[in-house]
Amino acid sequence: MHDATCSGRNTAGSRLGERKLATALTPGMRQFLDRLPLVFEAKGKSARGAQTAKSQHISKLLDATISNRRATMRYFSRKSDREQEYEIEPYRLVYSESDGLYLLAFVQQYKEVRTFYVDRIRTLSLHEEHFTPPEILDPAFAHSLGPYQGPPVHVVIEFDREVAGLIRERLWHASQSVTDRPDGGVTLALDVSHDPHLLSWIRGFGSNARVVSPAAVVKDMKEDSARMSARYGADSSSA
Repeated sequence: MHDATCSGRNTAGSRLGERKLATALTPGMRQFLDRLPLVFEAKGKSARGAQTAKSQHISKLLDATISNRRATMRYFSRKSDREQEYEIEPYRLVYSESDGLYLLAFVQQYKEVRTFYVDRIRTLSLHEEHFTPPEILDPAFAHSLGPYQGPPVHVVIEFDREVAGLIRERLWHASQSVTDRPDGGVTLALDVSHDPHLLSWIRGFGSNARVVSPAAVVKDMKEDSARMSARYGADSSSA
């Protein structure tokens, strides 16, 4: 009788959790999770193992973010090229169409919110201890053209007429303003983070884009262009 009662409670609790989860997930997140078996299906034991581990991590993170449970995470940092253990308070999972799933979590060691790429989580264990999340949490990656947390700067870019139509028809960022130029081109102004996603996006337009300001972004683009020219120059001389 006791076992049956416990089983009934567990089933009811599981159904309640599923309902809470279904309510919390955005349509994009639901689609992402529904596609997990297809996305991660591959030949080889290691691939299946990686698929299973990631699915388990996502399941635990969903539980942690909805139930406000603290966790211990072992994470591989690409920047430092090593694994490190963190005590975290998982705040939010964010799905990026370009890169996949990210975790925003308060890190006890640093006393600040940091961003983690879910694919780089090596181990994850949830605590019974709960935390109180902030009443107001800023939108994730609000100032970036990609999955990045950082303060905005005012960026002004001139685009040639060859790509002006594309620039006009797209909403690149909520802060943008587009001004037509006499030569048929346009000037785009954005208040976004000076991060790798911004630089990569500008590079995608090649010589049809020229950064006007700020000076730091202009400097990065000049240095990147010089490195590219030097690389192609070296290849040409050796051919």
